[in-house]
Amino acid sequence: ALVDVDLFLENSLPFEIKKDYSIFISDKSQPIYNNGLDKTLDIYAEKEAEFFDIIWLTRIAPHIRLEDARSTTIRHFQLIIGLIFSTLMGLVFYYLQNSKRAVRKNNLVNRRLSREIETRKVLEKKLTQARDIAFKSSQLKATFLANMSHEIRTPMNSVIGVSELLHDTELTNQQSEYVRIIQNNGEMLLRIINDILDLTKIEEDKLVIEKINFELNETVSTVVEIFEQIAKQKGLRIETNIKDGFNKTLIGDPNRLQQILLNLFSNSIKFTDHGEIKLTVSRLEETETNLKLKFSISDTGIGISDEAKEFIFNPFTQADSSTTRKYGGTGLGLAICQKLVNLMGGDIGFQSEPGKGTTFW
Repeated sequence: ALVDVDLFLENSLPFEIKKDYSIFISDKSQPIYNNGLDKTLDIYAEKEAEFFDIIWLTRIAPHIRLEDARSTTIRHFQLIIGLIFSTLMGLVFYYLQNSKRAVRKNNLVNRRLSREIETRKVLEKKLTQARDIAFKSSQLKATFLANMSHEIRTPMNSVIGVSELLHDTELTNQQSEYVRIIQNNGEMLLRIINDILDLTKIEEDKLVIEKINFELNETVSTVVEIFEQIAKQKGLRIETNIKDGFNKTLIGDPNRLQQILLNLFSNSIKFTDHGEIKLTVSRLEETETNLKLKFSISDTGIGISDEAKEFIFNPFTQADSSTTRKYGGTGLGLAICQKLVNLMGGDIGFQSEPGKGTTFW
């Protein structure tokens, strides 16, 4: 029987199991083999097997030392799980605390942003109101200037017309001089009125640039002829250089082109006591339908200071107050020139050196 049991164990169970487990074998009538199975253990496994026509019952349970090892392992495992759980709970608590602080901080930031937004809304509302008031005031000012200019221009035309009629009558030399002064000052005042009207129209987008046929040589010659006598009286030379020759008819606004050239010529002669005024016209670009020209008016006058260059195109502005007292003028000419040039799709600029002269282009 012992030989059969050993054979059974050798064929049925691996060595590792025999080493760590207690084994009980019986033939259901009496125990045949028992290497220390504790009957009080609840953990065991059993199986029936037939050898030599006998049904053997095999019951296997772990040794006590294996149970102790398993208990220790389970305790260690429980301890590790406890540590991990505690760590996770600590992290969750830390996260919740930080979340609360972040929420409080965000709430504080949101309240500040809300106050800033409300403040900005109030400021924007005030700015909008101020802008509307300024715009309305500007419109009223422009309307007033336009109406007043119209009202003044009508009697001024009458004064100039009557003075011309008076000049054609028999007058003494002194009377003729008085009439000439009336005519000159009347025409100067009329130019100022026209400038104010033009500036008002430009600011209200009511000025229309015409597109009509004109001869460039004729337009430029008219401007030069107007100032030839004044230039001779001051001892200045006027030189005209129209490059490449422009004999063909152009399409544009000759009246506004003349107005620009008259303003620039007038300034050059006004601020030049000796030397020359030079007008140059050159071709920049030309296509089948468009022609881009460059007009340059150079003088040998007093020039423009570096401080005045920044605001030279501002309305009602001149280089300095002494210039206004000595040479006169309203400071509207260059502002109107700039706006007219822009309306005609061009650019205007200048180069100047104090004491040596200026070139406007």
